[in-house]
Amino acid sequence: MQNEELEEVKQLKEEVTRLKEKNAKIDDDFLGLRHSYADLKRKYEEKTEAYEVLVRKQKTERDYTHRIKQDLYAANKELTMRAEERNMALSAERQWKNLYEDIKKDKQEALRRLQEPQLQVNSMKHQVEETVAICEERVNEERMRLMTAEERHQSAMTRERDYMVEQEKDVDTGGEIFPNWLL
Repeated sequence: MQNEELEEVKQLKEEVTRLKEKNAKIDDDFLGLRHSYADLKRKYEEKTEAYEVLVRKQKTERDYTHRIKQDLYAANKELTMRAEERNMALSAERQWKNLYEDIKKDKQEALRRLQEPQLQVNSMKHQVEETVAICEERVNEERMRLMTAEERHQSAMTRERDYMVEQEKDVDTGGEIFPNWLL
C-alpha cells in the first residue's frame, strides 16, 4: 500500500513537472507572439509614416498644379484677345487636364497600394489577437491542470502522513506492525 502511494506521489510529481514544462513552453510561445505583434505594429507605423510623406508630396503637387492653373488662367485671359493665341491656350488646357488626370490616377494607385498593407496589418492583428486568446485559454487550462495535480499531490501526501502517524501509534501502543491480513 505504501509502495502504491509512493508510486502515485512519484507519478503526480512527474505530472506536475511535465505540466510546468508545458506551461513554460506556452509562455515562450506567447512571448514570441507578442514580439511578432510588436514587429507588425512597427511595420504599420513605418507604412503610416510613408503614407504621410506621400500625402505631403501630393499636397506639394497640388500646390504646383494650382500655380500652373493660375498661370494658365492668366495666359488664357491674354490669349482670348487674339484668336491665334486662343488655340494655344486650349492646347495648354488640354495638357493641364492630362497632367491632372495622370496625377489623379497616380494618387488613386498610391492610395490603393497603401490600403492593401493596411488590410494585411488588420488581418494579422486579428490573427494575433485570436492566437493570444487561444494561448491565454491554454495557459488557463494548464494552470487548472496544475492546480488539480497539486491538490492530488497534497491529498496523497496527507494520506501518507496520516498512514505514518497511524503506524507510529500502532508501534507506540504495542499494536501489531503488520496486520494479520498482510501475513
